[in-house]
Amino acid sequence: MESGQMADLLRRVRHDFANHLQVVSGYLDIGKPQQARDYLRQVIGEMNAARMVFDHPSSEAALYFYRQMLQASELGFKLHFQNLAADDWKILELHNEPLHTLKKFNQSQMMHRENDDVRLSFGCDEKGVTMCFIFPGREGEVHLIRVDRE
Repeated sequence: MESGQMADLLRRVRHDFANHLQVVSGYLDIGKPQQARDYLRQVIGEMNAARMVFDHPSSEAALYFYRQMLQASELGFKLHFQNLAADDWKILELHNEPLHTLKKFNQSQMMHRENDDVRLSFGCDEKGVTMCFIFPGREGEVHLIRVDRE
C-alpha cells in the first residue's frame, strides 16, 4: 500500500471515529443514555468483527482486507469475513475482490438495503479462490464467485 493510500485509510478511520463520538454525544445531550450504550455496543461489535482482518499473518493483506471492508460500507454493505486463511489474497487484490463483486450486486436488479450484512468466506485451490457470499438478512441467500489465477 502506498503512503497516499495509507493516509486516505487513516483519514477515513479518524472520520468514522469522530462520527461515532458525535452520535454518542448527541444521545447523551438529549438524555438518552440507553441509546448511547446500545450504539456503543453496536460499534464494539463491528470493531470485534474487523479484528479478524488484523489477525492475518501478512500486514499487507490485513490492510488490503480492511480497506475492502471500508469500501464495502460505502456501498451499503457490512462485510464480515468468516475466514481469512486465503493465502492467495494477491489474486483477490489483482481483481479488486471482494469489492468488485459487491459493486456488481449493487448494479444488478437484486434488492439491496442499506447496511446489508454480508458474510464472506474463502476457499483456495491450485486454480484460484472461491468466494462464498452469504446474506443473512435475505434468508441466507448464497452466491459463490470464482476468481481464477490467470
